[in-house]
Amino acid sequence: MLLTLLSLRGLTRAVRIRIVSVYVFLTMLVLILVAGTVMVMVTGQLQPFESASTTGGQAQVPAPAEGWAAVILVLRAFSTGSAAVTGLETPVTNASSIRSPRAKTAGRTLMFIGIVSAIGMVGILLLAHASGLAPAASGLTGSGTQAQRAVEPGTWPTPVTVLLAQSIVGAHWPAILVALVTVVILLGAGMSAFASFPRLAYQLAQDDLLPRQMRTRGERLVFSNGILLLGGFAGILVVAFGSRVTDLIQLYVVGIFMAFGLGQLGLARRANKHRRHAVRATRRRDIRHMLLAGFTSALSCVVLVTIVATRLAYGAFLAFLLIAMGAGLMLAMRRHYLRVDRRLKAPAHQAAARPDELACSDDVLPSRVHALVLASNTNRPVRRAIAYARGMRPARLECILVDTEPERTARFIDSWEEAHLPVPLTVLASPYRDVAGPLVDHIRRIRAEKPREIVAVFVPEYVVEHAWERLVHNQVVARLHSHLRLEPGIVIATVPWQIGLEQDISDSTAGQVGAAQEGSQA
Repeated sequence: MLLTLLSLRGLTRAVRIRIVSVYVFLTMLVLILVAGTVMVMVTGQLQPFESASTTGGQAQVPAPAEGWAAVILVLRAFSTGSAAVTGLETPVTNASSIRSPRAKTAGRTLMFIGIVSAIGMVGILLLAHASGLAPAASGLTGSGTQAQRAVEPGTWPTPVTVLLAQSIVGAHWPAILVALVTVVILLGAGMSAFASFPRLAYQLAQDDLLPRQMRTRGERLVFSNGILLLGGFAGILVVAFGSRVTDLIQLYVVGIFMAFGLGQLGLARRANKHRRHAVRATRRRDIRHMLLAGFTSALSCVVLVTIVATRLAYGAFLAFLLIAMGAGLMLAMRRHYLRVDRRLKAPAHQAAARPDELACSDDVLPSRVHALVLASNTNRPVRRAIAYARGMRPARLECILVDTEPERTARFIDSWEEAHLPVPLTVLASPYRDVAGPLVDHIRRIRAEKPREIVAVFVPEYVVEHAWERLVHNQVVARLHSHLRLEPGIVIATVPWQIGLEQDISDSTAGQVGAAQEGSQA
């Protein structure tokens, strides 16, 4: 929710904040690695961590696996550890933010990120091994210099970087600082997702694979609908999986390595296409790019197959199910937009030969306009709607009253006769106390008698000053709109009356008109 709100306010585009957090995290990581390496070289080991189970005893490390069990164990470890390389491409996904020459800058950035990540990962693993960290049934556990630590079921294990900071420094505030910096860097990774996905949704909406609302920008010049879509689905996943990273990672690695494989395959095809039409000077470069992209695509596919083979029963199948459902929905949406555009397009074969001719049958003018004013009383909004309808100069004008309550209808007829309004009144019977049904039947009878006649329905509506006040008023106008817009040959005109503002304006206008009339008579 925090990232969604920040993204809607446009704060995720603050690249400087993310850059500072990344450099602070790298500085902390380098300090931990350097201090830990110095301690290992001087003392031979770090402050030991004694592995403990949830009962306080030693964690039982399984015996070495052999045969196919060892192969499966290695493949599972490989598929789990492969998640560590995901996200490294995030800094170069936004091509517009990369300095020219963009290809070389992106390549150097990825090379730097890969080297730093490899050094950091290998260094943390070696320091964790030197400190005696070992896995327990529910996470990493151990005893430090001051107190015994044990990970109880249902609790969160302490991150390895925090344990190493406690073991190296021997104080609590550096470990707390490392934990805070880790949280900030993870929030920065989330900000990158909220900055990248709305642009992806915009590109998909351009091809009608997502709702076209994804193309609109909010008041902060961000794609608000894409941000809300991402935040909503992320919230659903967090709640459905109970924030368990071990379960969510199964969905993540399947999707990310499928994207890696398909993306690199597309780059290989692109390089092969350029190779066929390139000159001899650039053909060797295209061949090198094609081989590199093909190798990385094959490697990503190997990782994906490994994940499917070893993690299918742990939730990886959900990723394939969600991807298939998403692809089906996007293709169905594209077919829907194509069908709607095809039906809305004017026929090209009916082009007008002369300017005075009609190009389409929809350009034919209606014979007459039959105006209907829906009324339930004779208050000021209804009088305003009648005045507007009369100002449109329709061929026929009538006021419609739907008889849902006989006593109320009788009072309305009495007030109507006292008002002497110059409009005929038509009362429609409604035995089931439905307003929309009798009105629609009356309009259909008019359309059946005169098909070329347009029926204009004027609906008076009063607008309250505060949004919460709408909850205590009957939403008859919204229900009427939902029924009337399905009928052909109807024009719906809503005449709003703003309570408070309209009264002041109308009273002042009436005073000016009265003064002008008195002046003219004088």
